[in-house]
Amino acid sequence: MLFVSHFTGAIGWDITQPDQPVEIGELPVLDGYRGLAVGADRVYMASCQSAAPMTISSMDLATRDLVRPAEMTPIPSVGWKFDLAGDLLVTTEGPVLRVIDVGDPEAAVERGSLDLGGSLWTIADVDGSLAAALSYSEIRIVDISDPAAPRVRGRIPVDDVQEDAVALSGNVAFVVNESWPEPCELAIHDLSDPDLPVRIGTLALPHGNEEVLVAGDLVICRTWGAFTICDVSDPADPRLASVTFCSASAIGLNGNDLYVGRWQGGFEVYDISDPSQPQRRGFFRTLGLTTCFAFDGDIVYTSDYLHGGQIVDMSDINRPAWV
Repeated sequence: MLFVSHFTGAIGWDITQPDQPVEIGELPVLDGYRGLAVGADRVYMASCQSAAPMTISSMDLATRDLVRPAEMTPIPSVGWKFDLAGDLLVTTEGPVLRVIDVGDPEAAVERGSLDLGGSLWTIADVDGSLAAALSYSEIRIVDISDPAAPRVRGRIPVDDVQEDAVALSGNVAFVVNESWPEPCELAIHDLSDPDLPVRIGTLALPHGNEEVLVAGDLVICRTWGAFTICDVSDPADPRLASVTFCSASAIGLNGNDLYVGRWQGGFEVYDISDPSQPQRRGFFRTLGLTTCFAFDGDIVYTSDYLHGGQIVDMSDINRPAWV
């Protein structure tokens, strides 16, 4: 399953056959896309109405039952970006990091919060018990193992880092710094001791960066007009595997298939089983500009900035069906 989000909803696609995805349904939001994340059995999407708090829609992945924001217990606050750690939704509101239990989607409860100071923070990534909160000048590694008492463990200085250009994977943080006119750089930090992050490797990138994905020994970086695959099997000596020039508004990985949103609309699929030579498998037209992807098996949710979301079942490639 693949989820692709936008300002007014998410479209779902079944990608059992990556060459011929099937649209199977829609996950709408009220107004203004802000975030998309897939949990164990639900997909969550945050949205913002004019002059109103953030709200969350969620959909049961098995039954497709939708819980709309109006039907949910009001959530204390949901920032414009969030991530999930099990049943915990981690987000920010200005300088405050919030941990919200969404195990019961109709009775979300805030478990804890932490004032990070300053004026504006965003959740860059969450992995296990650690969250990365990003500001203009640093990343703070926050321990959320006790949801009622989140606490800052370590700090990583940064300069001009995009909100999607930070990824946590196990005890490693991958960060792309982009400070014009200095070259763009992938920095790898060891978080074995979260209180003392240590930079262990760097790699100069041939272009700027908007988004980072981690998949095993690979790090994939996206900019507006290309994606770069880096081999980080040796974090102390990362290497450039390939650069593919294409229109790229978002990226998402499902197995060996890399999904790349196009600024002109739709998305492409690349086979990256050989990271040194990505192979384009096909192009699929969606209603508009893709902003992000998420996956759940063979169902794909997709969306764009201007249109509602849709979900398509493509488990039988010859008989695509709406859900």
